[in-house]
Amino acid sequence: MNITNKLRSVASLLGILFVTTLTLNAGPSITWLAGVPLNSNLNSVIYPVAQATKGGGVNLRSIEIWYSWDDVNWTVFINDTSPNNNNPYYPSGDFCGGCIQLTQTGTLYLKATVIDVNSNQATAITSLGVNNSSVALPSLIEANSSSYNYGPAWMLDTSDNNLQKMWWTTGYPGGGDCIGYATAPLGSTMPQTVLHYNSFGVALMSNPSVLKGSFTKSGSTYTYAMYYVANPGNASNSIDETFSNDGVSWITPINVVTTQFPGAYGNGYPWGTIVSGVICLSSSNYMMFFTDTNNNGIGNLYTLTSSNGVTWTGTPAAVSLSGLSNFGDIAGSLGNSPSVAYNPADGCYYMAYAETPSNSTLDLYKISSSQLSNGTWSQVWTIGSSVAMYYKSNPGILKDVNGYIPSGYPEVAAYATSLDNGAGYDNIYVTQLWYYY
Repeated sequence: MNITNKLRSVASLLGILFVTTLTLNAGPSITWLAGVPLNSNLNSVIYPVAQATKGGGVNLRSIEIWYSWDDVNWTVFINDTSPNNNNPYYPSGDFCGGCIQLTQTGTLYLKATVIDVNSNQATAITSLGVNNSSVALPSLIEANSSSYNYGPAWMLDTSDNNLQKMWWTTGYPGGGDCIGYATAPLGSTMPQTVLHYNSFGVALMSNPSVLKGSFTKSGSTYTYAMYYVANPGNASNSIDETFSNDGVSWITPINVVTTQFPGAYGNGYPWGTIVSGVICLSSSNYMMFFTDTNNNGIGNLYTLTSSNGVTWTGTPAAVSLSGLSNFGDIAGSLGNSPSVAYNPADGCYYMAYAETPSNSTLDLYKISSSQLSNGTWSQVWTIGSSVAMYYKSNPGILKDVNGYIPSGYPEVAAYATSLDNGAGYDNIYVTQLWYYY
């Protein structure tokens, strides 16, 4: 307790009306950021973001976010015990944010608390109204708020009690990208690192795509297959694959796709291949979508096929880009990292991607499976630059275990984001923002 609070306690015991604040050492402060999109429909998600400011330059020790339905009983769902006290985008403090499932109608209260290393504390409370909705899609996870998070593989597993599972790109404590994992509902598992380059001495790992089924590799059969972007840090991207029986412990990865443009590396971004989605169309027909970028920073979308989801052969087939807005030119942008899923209900492939090079608009397009090579994509929805969260990159469409859009669910995507075009997409942006359609 700081001196001000001690004086208030003494004054209360003596029956004194304490109206003057004595501050010997300015403590921290906390503010709910205005303009952050909130989805207040029941069974959907909010994304609260609190801004913690240092007092007198004293470092922050922790930032917490709580929620309550009665303004009395509070539940903590964000607990960041390692704030970034040297945040390059906000040197006066740090941010904290995350996702929460809305379980009832009425007023939802939010409380954010910050404590500095001198045990000074500040709290800010806000609230919003929650309405009913016929779209029942629960929230997924709170991503760790002390690192960046993007490129999710978001799976709804109907064979496992409709459990939501997510693998995504996050920062490895030792540096570089790695793969994190968690399941829904919120709090059922803590986010954990399940694949990182130090495990196998290979490359940086990002933008996973995951299937669940039966995969035989070197005489052993596995339940999960993961395809992800591998980069050694000084060359072009390639695509690796690995297998698991529990989604957590993975075997040594192998390379399956390399760029068609050797030496395509420049402008400070590792050009090359980025996996966009792998789809099991049948037990003997798998299709991989991926982008490949040349030396001029122009990216195209390609497909490869496999009979078992393990061995990928043949020449990549180019996919039509007709109808797409600002898709191919990614020079100077965050990179073209789309997410592709199949919808058996209409026989179309759906693709979510951030328009380049600004990455301020996120689109969802679809195209008939029979017109992949020469047809025209049509827009399903778009999230424009007018939305307060500026960057919208590296999305992940909600899919089932086969890479399909789940039956009875709308086409939704999670994506990495930030507040403005000067901050960079992986700052507070330390978590995913869920946007539902």
